Amino acid sequence: MKVSDEKVVMSLLETGSPKATAKELGVSESTIHNRKRKESFKALYQSMQDDLLESASAMLKARMHKAIRTAEKVLDDPESSGQVKLNASQMLLSMGLKYGEQADLLARIKALEDAQKANE
Repeated sequence: MKVSDEKVVMSLLETGSPKATAKELGVSESTIHNRKRKESFKALYQSMQDDLLESASAMLKARMHKAIRTAEKVLDDPESSGQVKLNASQMLLSMGLKYGEQADLLARIKALEDAQKANE
């Protein structure tokens, strides 16, 4: 039975395991490993993995503001316990630091890329 590379990649991305993928698709594990050695398969895998990560990232970004607003409501709620408020505060501070660092790194990368393009 011939299974498309796309189905193999999707299964690998979902199961994370050649063994589980082989079982799910009804093929031998060596079939999966042989596919993974092909350059065209590697390129397809990378492309589909990038698409999946980009999609997941977009979904998380879309919910970020709601998560922040929820944490703010918890902090402002007089009935929230001290521990709950502390957890919300820690989450907001952690996220703020992480995204601040990421924004800084992205700006620096962009500046380096722009400088490289100017030198070409």
